[in-house]
Amino acid sequence: AVSFNAVAALMQLSMAVVLLAIAPPDDWFSRGVLLMVAAGTVQALQWLLQLYALSRATDITRIIPMMDSFPLVVLIISVAILGEVVTPLKWIAVLFVVGGAILASLSQAIPGERVRLNRPFAAILGAMLGMAVLSVLFKLASEDLAVTQMIGLAWLFAAPVHLVVARLAHAGDDVLAALRSRAAVGSVGLTQLMFLGAFLTGLAAITMGPLSLTTAI
Repeated sequence: AVSFNAVAALMQLSMAVVLLAIAPPDDWFSRGVLLMVAAGTVQALQWLLQLYALSRATDITRIIPMMDSFPLVVLIISVAILGEVVTPLKWIAVLFVVGGAILASLSQAIPGERVRLNRPFAAILGAMLGMAVLSVLFKLASEDLAVTQMIGLAWLFAAPVHLVVARLAHAGDDVLAALRSRAAVGSVGLTQLMFLGAFLTGLAAITMGPLSLTTAI
């Protein structure tokens, strides 16, 4: 997973350079750029926590529903920081999402062990909070930056985190071997292109609508 992240980070870094070369920010020290410095770091850490949880958990079907409960955190932050007005209907919609996630995670009707209070569980919570914070950072930055600029800047600052982790894990040889493999490069490249499309769609939705509603959907 570490070597995959490093290869993906190199590809994201390349795409970030292209995106920012086409449409660079007007001011590299603006509020939007600084928010994207934070967003890139949070994005990398959130992804690493999620991978750690998935690699240590015995039942993935209990991990994903808990990750999907992050809209509740987003809703609270949106009200407190962004000043969004939450109607009773929005509360009901988000509570349905979160309630379903909790039931899927804890119900004894689903085979498998319950999620225990251990390191993977802490990593799940950290990743969930990271997703919520990341959504808020993108919403705030959308006031100053275009969608492609946000993606480019986020990837520009997320890539070094993955590369440092690969270095600390002594995965340099594995990364070089993956870069020499056409199959590995092609697979990672295709994944990143799909991720780019999903990223563009998600950020476009965040910029157009209330954050509390778009994340719940």
